[in-house]
Amino acid sequence: MELRLKIGYNQVLDIVKQLPESQIQKLLFDTEKLLEKPKLATERSAFQKKLLSAPTMTDEQYKVFLETRKHFSKWRVL
Repeated sequence: MELRLKIGYNQVLDIVKQLPESQIQKLLFDTEKLLEKPKLATERSAFQKKLLSAPTMTDEQYKVFLETRKHFSKWRVL
């Protein structure tokens, strides 16, 4: 069985004002948890956006990088 109510924000606020302080704190904690879940799943942090917008190597540049790395490895051994 499902119960749905159509009430306005001011009505909800009036109901919350009637609660004891401990229940208001619990309600605040629970609503913050509800708001955090979608943010974590869908939004990226500024750091993540910066990393994802960084330039990437082309295949040709990567091949050159690997060749250069081989040369440096040989140089270190000598």
